[in-house]
Amino acid sequence: MIRFGGSLGVFLMLVAFSTSSTRSRAGVYLALDPNPFPTITGFSQVRLIVGEYRSLLAGYDPSLGVPEKGSLREQILARAKELSAKADVLNTPAEMLELTGCWLRTGQAQRVVEFLGKKRLSGNDAETILLLSHLAMAQAHDPALLPRAIVTQEEMLERWPETIKDWNYPKWHHFRKSEVALLALWRSRLREYISIGGMNIPVQLDSILGLESLVVKDNFKPGKPPRGAWDRVGPEVESLLVQLLFWLPADSRLYWAYGEFLNAKGDQASAFKIMTELVEARQMSGVEPLFRHRAVLAREIVKLDEPANQNQQNVPEAKSANPGDFPMEDYLKAVGLGIAIGAGGLLLILLQWHFFASRHRASRA
Repeated sequence: MIRFGGSLGVFLMLVAFSTSSTRSRAGVYLALDPNPFPTITGFSQVRLIVGEYRSLLAGYDPSLGVPEKGSLREQILARAKELSAKADVLNTPAEMLELTGCWLRTGQAQRVVEFLGKKRLSGNDAETILLLSHLAMAQAHDPALLPRAIVTQEEMLERWPETIKDWNYPKWHHFRKSEVALLALWRSRLREYISIGGMNIPVQLDSILGLESLVVKDNFKPGKPPRGAWDRVGPEVESLLVQLLFWLPADSRLYWAYGEFLNAKGDQASAFKIMTELVEARQMSGVEPLFRHRAVLAREIVKLDEPANQNQQNVPEAKSANPGDFPMEDYLKAVGLGIAIGAGGLLLILLQWHFFASRHRASRA
């Protein structure tokens, strides 16, 4: 039985919102996928994993050079090449799940649509049901197929297996809830697209998991929001949000939501890093709320640093010589010590000379 990672809903941002995010192709049920469970929540680790998943989306781009030996990129590219060579003879659901997972992780969603479109996915085994997830991901890659992807995802959830080999209940529950959250994300964005008739609108946070309640649009403040804002946010929201990021690592709107969540938790430094990355590296500088929130956080971080700097200034500094100055005080001490030692030595010599001279006179007498 392969080790599952998470059902990705590969979602390409709708054309109307192409300025706010890049193409999202990721998330898989794949043996090679290190998708951790329990889901990690440390920002540094999350950022590292998301970055690694994003790098995989470039697939076989020669400009990236040869993959580092032993890296996830090398392993998945090699496995994808091996399985692709015998794609026509792969018949078991487990093999097809692994192949399509490799294709999704390496940005080859169209191949998944073509491959699974020729297969009958009517079995009740776990691998066949999870293949529907891969098909939904691949369909969602094409904005025109997003409604079909939603239907496929709904079917997958309706047929979701009651048990999956090697999964305990917490794991089963987590991935089931994550799949439901993914479906909610797709539905939200489809409604958003339909409501505006395909025209561009200002980019905003996704209305999922209650995250939008954590941000007061007209009066953004750093740090934790009013207590009532958490009423719509469940205790699992962070693990679900991180799981969606692992499945959709190139989705900039989702990454922004993660930054807003971290700010609401009180982790302003991490939130600022995310928003800076979005503004400077992910072409979201034109998103006014994001740009404004980043500026507010920048000022707050400066304030937080000020007390630490003042404390350092108030600590008495140990006296230390400037490397460029002559240590006169130390020199005089050393000279004085030398004179004292020399005088003591001379006195000792005189005493010894007097002693021997006295004995010599006594012997002659």
